[in-house]
Amino acid sequence: MEVSIGKPRRRGRAAGTPDMARIGKALASRGLDTRFWISSGTVGVLGDSGTFSVDDQQAVYPVPGGVLIDVRLEPCEQYVTARYHGVSAGRFGHILVPVFQGDEVLVLVPDGDLRHPAITALLLGSNIGAPISADWGNDPTPRVLFDLNVPLEIRAPGVTITSAGLMLNGRMVTPGEDTI
Repeated sequence: MEVSIGKPRRRGRAAGTPDMARIGKALASRGLDTRFWISSGTVGVLGDSGTFSVDDQQAVYPVPGGVLIDVRLEPCEQYVTARYHGVSAGRFGHILVPVFQGDEVLVLVPDGDLRHPAITALLLGSNIGAPISADWGNDPTPRVLFDLNVPLEIRAPGVTITSAGLMLNGRMVTPGEDTI
């Protein structure tokens, strides 16, 4: 089967914009939704009275294998429970950042199936208690900044830090030094 996508290419001119409706129709088959939905959402709870609340602490709950979070998708006001795995390294671990009532999140809905949503990010500025440091500035010095207002906990069978310029609590730690 031959499928023509978008406008035909003309000699000496760039191709036109692809016709996404025709692409979707060409890829579609029974039971297959080729769309991948993305939505912002607000963490909170839909109460028995039908009102949405960001004051209740029951929207975030750990379960074996992850964390589930109740979210109201915006702007459609659809309520879902989404999986959250933080920044994942697959079977090797996760970096989990606390998620609170009222936080804004980015939710992926694979195949448009609201039974399997996943939170992929906490949106910047959603937690006013943790703003980006004014001194970060995205300057040309490459660095990763952990600017936290909560304790940092590292769980691992071993930790190795190799750095020619390691500074802890304002004190330079020389390579090979055993104490921190």
